[in-house]
Amino acid sequence: MKTFVICLDSFKPEYLKSTPFLRELTRDNSWGSLETVFGYTGIGAAIISGKYPEVTGIWREFCFSDSSPFKLIRYFESIEHTCLGKVTRLATDILFNLSRFMTNHGYYTSTRIIPFSLLPMVEPAMRSAWCQKGCLPVETIFDYLREKKTNFFYHDWPSVYKNNQRKFSFLQPNNDKFKVDLLLKEIPNHDFFWIRLWNLDSVSHNNDRGSKPLTSALLELDNHIKGLFTAMGQEEFKFLLWSDHGMVKVTRNVDVSKLLSGLESKFLVDSTSIRFYNVEPTESMEIMKRLKTTPGYFLDEGLKKKYKLGKLKKYGELFFLANPGVCFLPNNYSVSTVRGMHGYDPKIPEQKGIYLTNMISSDRKDLHITDLFQVIKSNL
Repeated sequence: MKTFVICLDSFKPEYLKSTPFLRELTRDNSWGSLETVFGYTGIGAAIISGKYPEVTGIWREFCFSDSSPFKLIRYFESIEHTCLGKVTRLATDILFNLSRFMTNHGYYTSTRIIPFSLLPMVEPAMRSAWCQKGCLPVETIFDYLREKKTNFFYHDWPSVYKNNQRKFSFLQPNNDKFKVDLLLKEIPNHDFFWIRLWNLDSVSHNNDRGSKPLTSALLELDNHIKGLFTAMGQEEFKFLLWSDHGMVKVTRNVDVSKLLSGLESKFLVDSTSIRFYNVEPTESMEIMKRLKTTPGYFLDEGLKKKYKLGKLKKYGELFFLANPGVCFLPNNYSVSTVRGMHGYDPKIPEQKGIYLTNMISSDRKDLHITDLFQVIKSNL
């Protein structure tokens, strides 16, 4: 029996009101809200392994490292904000991802807009695609598929894998329609399918709830899932639709460039958090003083235990987290304001995603994202 695991990026339970086909599916299948892990990149690691960041070691996309692959960019700091600087960043991204491809490390990314002065100190926390052997220090669902010799298809742009054979997809369209169409073509060839549909994430970052663009994006997503179910016809199959997080309305933007100017400590800004590195004891007090009136809180040992984050040395030494609805600018990803953001305390309602599946009993109950690993594994 074929199995489909599909991520509906940024889908919140309340969106069921605007998605008639998905809403219909909830009548005869199990569904509920889905609490995620705290952070960003650690979410993917959690679902494929059933473990928290304290075990997987994955929390944020970038970590501090003495073996950064971007050390040479320090020689181009003076031209960073020129046209030649933009070309330098693009060339760096191309060369970095080409090296990843040549060494069979399938986690592709870019330097985002991390300042040239910081890039020689950081590297992506992930090296391999989620489906690759050894991507985490623990068993993943894809390791189990390999053990059972189950044919699988994995697509999370730009990574495409058919079993263990990778396909280079940078030149393919990065849109949901293309992904679903590709999946439909591959149905006869595989038994397990994993894809991520993320158009909704982009739209919900930039549009308010109830807006026309968001409503259209939800209907488009609904039709994609309907198309898959229609294509399967009367054939029985298993499915898990899940979202990695919800979306919180942004009510305040904080300019950290002015707030933290002149500090000796290095820091990365992840939209909803600020991570400081090489912090001297005397400057630690100065940082706390400057952020005293900023809506947020410092991550202490009690919160690390609550979020099951484990040792975070490679991600920073001092962490300041934004209150829900607060966004730090400029950050690693943007200098522009947005309407919605995620990455806040996973226990707040707006941060929660959703799961919808026929793999477990039809009684509705809320789950944690780490629960889904066992749900998938027990149905293979």
